Amino acid sequence: MSPAARTVPAEAPVSRVARSGRARVMHLLPDLVRGGGQVVVAELLAHMDRDRFEAHVVALDGPRDMAGDFAALGCPPVVLDGSGPRLLAAVVGAVRSIEPDLIHVHSGRDRKLGQLAALLTRTPVVGHLHSPWAHLEAMHRPDAGATTRAFSRSKAWLRRKVEEHTVVAYVAVGTAVADFHEPQMAAPVHIVHNGIDTHRFAPATRESRDRARDLLGVPRDAPVVTFVGRLAEGKGQDTLISVVAELPGVQLVLLGSGDRHAELVALARRSGVEDRVVFAGDRDDVADLLVSADLFAMASVSEGLPLSVLEALACGVPVVSYDLPGLRDVLGDGQAGTLVDHGDEAALGATLASLLGDPGTLRRMAVAARRTAESRFDSRVMATEVEAVYDSVLGPPDRAGSGSAGVARA
Repeated sequence: MSPAARTVPAEAPVSRVARSGRARVMHLLPDLVRGGGQVVVAELLAHMDRDRFEAHVVALDGPRDMAGDFAALGCPPVVLDGSGPRLLAAVVGAVRSIEPDLIHVHSGRDRKLGQLAALLTRTPVVGHLHSPWAHLEAMHRPDAGATTRAFSRSKAWLRRKVEEHTVVAYVAVGTAVADFHEPQMAAPVHIVHNGIDTHRFAPATRESRDRARDLLGVPRDAPVVTFVGRLAEGKGQDTLISVVAELPGVQLVLLGSGDRHAELVALARRSGVEDRVVFAGDRDDVADLLVSADLFAMASVSEGLPLSVLEALACGVPVVSYDLPGLRDVLGDGQAGTLVDHGDEAALGATLASLLGDPGTLRRMAVAARRTAESRFDSRVMATEVEAVYDSVLGPPDRAGSGSAGVARA
């Protein structure tokens, strides 16, 4: 459930079609890489009410890792091509072809192009805020010259004006993300937590735990710490390797790939833990492998509400993380995991060691982790709450779409 908070009224635009029919929603994505926003959209499509909503997926370009996933959900994606004005024209063409009742945008690049296309086609936009970042502020180096600063301010002004004229509602993945963005936003901000499939991500049995450890090549009786994320700057795998180097016998499993792979392998070798760090790469069986872990550890510099944390909780794996604002709603009470001061590597290591040496506390936290995921972060709840945002924009079913939106934080 989202926390109670202030109400922001807003006039709802008139829908293109009467709501007696299905509302058409076009999700615009930067690409089809298996990442946070893309997986959120897939979970929405898997659990949305198909009697009321018709979904379409359009990607700007790039790798098509999840094309099959969306096709299996009955939404084969349209992948565009081009750059600059040509790509904008392609987005406009997609909007005119699909004729959506609203466009749902998810990240920086698709947000800019999607909102420009929405302005040209008079289509309302729902903006999904997955993390805190100042996308409406002027962006330039501190030592930039006067001309660069003026140009940057002009671009920020234009972005803000386009957004004000096109976005009719925002979805924020948590309180911290909403609090960060809301002062900049003209439209209501609705808190809808990310959700995951708690049927697919489920706690381990003894058999599933042993099978996962055998697949990963880690000893069945060893303490195992896991992290899921791109091997990229800021994700903190280097910190986790350094921490595990100080924890004798602990195995570290890193799921994901990225441009830091060779660098991190070299760090594990220099740290003397090459035999205790498993680089498992990108996997489509993460749900089967997470159950191998005793703890999920995260040392990222910045995150919103990572799906990987929710997946770990659903598998009954407690989380130890740096104190990130987006995780305070989830782990702040200390029941399903523990937050340590941001950047305090020694505290992260000490907390991991303490919990790994306390099976009773680990078991209690595992139960709380699963309970948290089921009660607050199931993708079925997320889909229902996003549909309510759509209704606030288009009007409820069986109504032509006039009226006003209601509660912003509901």
